[in-house]
Amino acid sequence: MLYVPDACALLNLHHGGVLERALVLPECSFALGKAVYGEAKTLTEELDRLLGLGMVTLLDDAQIPAAEFLRIKEEYDLGDGETECLAAAIHLECRLVFDDAAARKVGIELLGQERITGTIGLLRMCVAAGSLIAVDAYAAYRLMRAVGAFLPEMPIEEMFP
Repeated sequence: MLYVPDACALLNLHHGGVLERALVLPECSFALGKAVYGEAKTLTEELDRLLGLGMVTLLDDAQIPAAEFLRIKEEYDLGDGETECLAAAIHLECRLVFDDAAARKVGIELLGQERITGTIGLLRMCVAAGSLIAVDAYAAYRLMRAVGAFLPEMPIEEMFP
């Protein structure tokens, strides 16, 4: 399954030290739009490295009609990165990784809950796949919150029941 993250999710995963672990989840691939790549400018060097390793790819602009991007942008007034992700999801069979609350709400409205996840969802997937143990995933989540991530407060027992 293809996952398309927003810049918030990329930054959160990076700050938690688990970006690479998320990108190698079994049966998952990740792609970035050019707007998201630009919004995550503090990660440019890291994203270039991950692109070079083939751990993430860039979306093909030709697969996302500009008219669709403009329609979503005008109708929902989201950032370019989130708008790009939504336009991609409408035209590609992919899931979105949104930590931005407004974008998440629009994504659920347009695509349904099953095609939207966030950083916490990816952490749960990492634990389920065995690439992280729950205690380490929770430590990454706490680190993300400590550096300013707007993720909901929850105890480890709720995050990893």
